[in-house]
Amino acid sequence: MAGLSFVIFHKERTEDLQKNGKGFYFDVFKQWDNLQKKNQLRFTPPVQTSYAFLEALKEHEEEGLEKRWERYQENWQVLYDGFLSLGFTPFLPLEQESKILLALNLDKEGLDFDDFHDYLYSHCITIYPGVIPESKTFRVAVIGELYKEDMEFVIEKVRDYFKK
Repeated sequence: MAGLSFVIFHKERTEDLQKNGKGFYFDVFKQWDNLQKKNQLRFTPPVQTSYAFLEALKEHEEEGLEKRWERYQENWQVLYDGFLSLGFTPFLPLEQESKILLALNLDKEGLDFDDFHDYLYSHCITIYPGVIPESKTFRVAVIGELYKEDMEFVIEKVRDYFKK
């Protein structure tokens, strides 16, 4: 799906933009120039992405930045405490945590990531394999339309997995 980009530039420097436009699709000057002349984008706009972005902005405005951040931190804490209580170890020291994404080591005795992933996925929970090549980790995120109850459900299902 096509995406969105934000570009901030000084109007008095549009000639510099024109000199830098080496790409066909993402030529900032040509895009800006077309908007000025025709009041529309040069190519078919990413309609679905734009509507999704507009909806996300509305939801963000309704909830508010502080409340959303509090919700994310609460979500993260429930997962962090829950995973640690089940014997997992965090990849990062606590002071380096973002509180929106939790990376955990795959050092739990006998844990097969694929089986663990598939079990959770069968319960509508998605975990992601780590992306740091020299480490065995997996990640869970707490952002989006997720609440404390959702995080408690995740920990319940992880607990159930280890009981089976």
